[in-house]
Amino acid sequence: MDPWWTHFGETVEGDVVEIPPLVGEDGSLAFAILNDLHGDAGLIPRLLALPEVAAAKPAFVALLGDCAGNVPGPEGLRDALLGPMAALTARGLPLLFLRGNHEYRGVMARRLREAFQPFATTDAYYGAFDLGPLRLLLLDCGEDKPDGHREYCGLLDCEPYLGEEAAWLRREVASDAWKAAKRRLALLHIPPESGDARADAWHGPARLRRLIAPTLRDAGLDAMVCAHTHRADFRPPSALCPYPVHIGGGPKAPTVTLVRADAGGVSVRQVR
Repeated sequence: MDPWWTHFGETVEGDVVEIPPLVGEDGSLAFAILNDLHGDAGLIPRLLALPEVAAAKPAFVALLGDCAGNVPGPEGLRDALLGPMAALTARGLPLLFLRGNHEYRGVMARRLREAFQPFATTDAYYGAFDLGPLRLLLLDCGEDKPDGHREYCGLLDCEPYLGEEAAWLRREVASDAWKAAKRRLALLHIPPESGDARADAWHGPARLRRLIAPTLRDAGLDAMVCAHTHRADFRPPSALCPYPVHIGGGPKAPTVTLVRADAGGVSVRQVR
């Protein structure tokens, strides 16, 4: 067939998905956070159908880690995340993806970017950007075990990577963009401290207390939203974290965390 020959078929009308502006006309921003679904795709529509979530009118949904479990093969990733997420985007809800420690494990762990961030220009899963009145800080917590742990057979290299993230974070909180922000919110999977002495002694939280928490202590952070513990909780400001820390629930007691920011401040609440 001649390569320049073109044949036009019948035009078929398809559905049009309209994504409204993320920031409201009044400058406000509202979004929902899901975490620790561990592959239970059925939780996604159930949680987002809650009346409180519908009333909040979130502009997008953030996945705050461990939503796919130990990242399965292509079919498992499709069934656990991509299929349900496609149903959300078909409703006009964009997605913001952050890794949890379980997203470091499994067949598809090193190919997640192809699914969620195909045009990314960096290998990092951390960053910061302005959205409405918020400066959103996205942090990657790495695994909750040391690189040398026997489960990883030498495949893990979190320590240098998180050292680079810590250096980047020091530059970020010293930047003009950070200082000019009206409000600042951090999203990360593992809380630096959860109030559970046994859990806080693990390598992951201890590393965050060493690398991340000191930089954020005097950075003017309004709030932090975390996950990981599978226990919904609210941590008031402390000496280590002088800002409120909200921790989402887990697969047996799931929550939706609703964030709203406007000129008056930032509100964070959980719906069980």
